[in-house]
Amino acid sequence: MVFIFLLSVIFAIRSESNDDSQIKVTILHTTDMHGWINGHLHEPELDADLGDLYNYIYWKKSRKDPNEIVLAFDTGDYTQGTGLSDATPVQGEFIFEQVKRIPYDGLCIGNHELRSNGCIDNIANNVAPFWRGKYLALNARHVDSSKQLGGKYFTIDLPNNVGKALVFGFLVSSCTHDTKSVLLTVSQSLKDPMFNQAFSTPNVSLIICLCHIDTPNPDVELIRKFMKSHKPNIPVVMLTGHSHLTRIETPTPDDYVMESGFYSNVIGNLQFHLSKSASKGRYFEPLVEMVDYTQSWVDMSKEALQQSAGFNSSSGWDTPMGSSIKAAIHKKVAELNLTRQIGCSPKHFSMFPKGFFFSSLYDFVLDTAFPKMFKKQQLDYVFSLPNLVFRYDLYKGPIVEDDLYAVDPFNYGLGVFPSVSAAHLKKVASLLGSTVFSSNLKKLADDEKVNFVFTTNEAANVQSKFEQVAPGQYKWNAVGTSVRTLFRDYVISNLKC
Repeated sequence: MVFIFLLSVIFAIRSESNDDSQIKVTILHTTDMHGWINGHLHEPELDADLGDLYNYIYWKKSRKDPNEIVLAFDTGDYTQGTGLSDATPVQGEFIFEQVKRIPYDGLCIGNHELRSNGCIDNIANNVAPFWRGKYLALNARHVDSSKQLGGKYFTIDLPNNVGKALVFGFLVSSCTHDTKSVLLTVSQSLKDPMFNQAFSTPNVSLIICLCHIDTPNPDVELIRKFMKSHKPNIPVVMLTGHSHLTRIETPTPDDYVMESGFYSNVIGNLQFHLSKSASKGRYFEPLVEMVDYTQSWVDMSKEALQQSAGFNSSSGWDTPMGSSIKAAIHKKVAELNLTRQIGCSPKHFSMFPKGFFFSSLYDFVLDTAFPKMFKKQQLDYVFSLPNLVFRYDLYKGPIVEDDLYAVDPFNYGLGVFPSVSAAHLKKVASLLGSTVFSSNLKKLADDEKVNFVFTTNEAANVQSKFEQVAPGQYKWNAVGTSVRTLFRDYVISNLKC
């Protein structure tokens, strides 16, 4: 009798396994847009704008196969990159209004959105409510507990009775943020009792994690393993960001990690078949497999987007909404005077401290521009800038207002430590590590006195280093200007065409 019973069970399982469901899943991914919604003036091969992004997602969704679902996601950082994101009264307000028109299926917050209290409030008051739970910020909070910077998770119904997708959203555990936000670590956020509710969702067949976290960060693997510990039979797709790179990882055959560039230079495109078997896996839950996956990045050029969407030419590409987005962008560019020419660059300057193929913008600003704007009185000046303060190259030829926002989206204030011992300053410089100094520091005799100009975002750190070297001897004062403002004044006065 036992033998007959076991045969019956085996036969039943085999019969159930023939009742499988399968769909094709296409995931489109953008990240780290940083205000780049109007193409690339100095990189003409990247001529697609936000209106073209709308067209692309629209056509990919409209032209999907009968048994396919097309999902579009973004993983944060819309601000601090161009005048369209940073020259508006509230940082990011125009960008977020236009992004509302993109048919995203889900988004998560980025760290740059937390650097301005105005932007933080705008997200809580306007952005998060608009997306109705699909703008995620699991480990970011508003200081006002009555306001939310985003939801924690949501579900998406999958076609062909395959079930549901669970979607979560995370932010990097540590970042600079303004006073109206509170940031939890990823590890802390994984203790949220909300997960009990999320994982009890019936018929889950896919987990998608929107992570504004760089792919190699241990938190990405921590999240993936956490998901698998609760849903071991379910594929996990991790869409990452933050590092401005394109890269993929496949931790297991059923899990995938994709990071998709920056500044609207590519769209990540991941396709796979989701196969749900009636056979049971661990914990007696249905076994779901991600098979036949392919991945590519589509360049943000009109031609590449059109080809990827199945167009042989530009005929029929534009949509009414795409055209409306383009018109709104052009109107805002004119309103903010972002194409107004203010000077000409004599050469191409690289954004990196070591210029590689081009001269370094750091060397030009620290050794030429700033000394010109700080006229020597009794003492020489030494200047410093944080590493990564510049975020885009300054190209040879005409300089327009928007170029300066692209080069320096932060516009940090400047401060000065007056009458500093060169010997003390050299020790402070060695303690600051990655901070870049003007070249004259090395040439100073130790007994010389100088005025030391630095960016005030580093004030606490710089002051602490002076306290280590010479306790109680030095205090700084505000200069009354900022990096971008001072460099703009230099360009207008000295880099005439």
